[in-house]
Amino acid sequence: MPSTDEPPQMDWTFGPCSASCIAALCSSPTDESCICPDKRSGAPPWRRDLMECLYANCTSLEYYETAGITYHTCGITNTVEVSLGPLIAITSAFQLLFFAARMASIRIKRERKWSWEDISFVVSSVLLVLTLPVISLENYYGFLSNIWTLRIWNIDDFAKVFFCYSILYSLSLAMIKISIVFLYLRIFRAQGVLVHYIIVGTQVFNVIIFIIFLVGLFFACQPLAYYWSYAAPVNGTCPDPIDRGLVYASLNTIMDAWLLVLPMSQIWSMGLSWRSKLGVLTMFSLGLV
Repeated sequence: MPSTDEPPQMDWTFGPCSASCIAALCSSPTDESCICPDKRSGAPPWRRDLMECLYANCTSLEYYETAGITYHTCGITNTVEVSLGPLIAITSAFQLLFFAARMASIRIKRERKWSWEDISFVVSSVLLVLTLPVISLENYYGFLSNIWTLRIWNIDDFAKVFFCYSILYSLSLAMIKISIVFLYLRIFRAQGVLVHYIIVGTQVFNVIIFIIFLVGLFFACQPLAYYWSYAAPVNGTCPDPIDRGLVYASLNTIMDAWLLVLPMSQIWSMGLSWRSKLGVLTMFSLGLV
């Protein structure tokens, strides 16, 4: 894997900024007990005050290069490498199964023509399939590895691949929910004008969530190259990606909950038996999961 390859004639000398941080805290730049007292594979390879000094005063290139140097010279064993091969195979099998089941149901019910819910489902399935090779590339460049075990050029490549994955994943997630809402429009069309407008509003909100994420992805970091520029840093700004992720995850969680509440409120008002209501609600719940 790229995360373990080393180029020839690698210069393991600390940069001036990193050296100044180490000199302020340790008597020698080779004092392992001072620089990296904690040699657990799941912990940062240096003491916290050194990490804070590097983060506050040094470039991203120096920060991650120093992390790699200390990780290897301190002899920390990396035990967190994970292969995504089995997960990709299982995910592919489930996607193929669900896609085949959906296509079979359309063919069996020949009296129903293709609708927007079917088209959006096919689009979402294609997008999910496209994410599989992207995930393989992420794994190749060190996905699920501690970032300080990676080489700086791998971090650049990983960030670019992750950027592409974010677009594909968010679009496929939006298309799945668009398909579900189109299904609601079809099966609840006899429930009245108010319900119709509520479902249409749900669709609009779903699209807005995707647009917010996409705008944030492309315009949060200025310039855009700042998102993945570590080996050759560029001047720019970028908000905390964790904050952006939390906002997007929160909006999607609200949307998921609403997609459960919406059919429940309609089914509960129908003249069905308790057993039938529970069966239909269970079906909707499994579909959303």
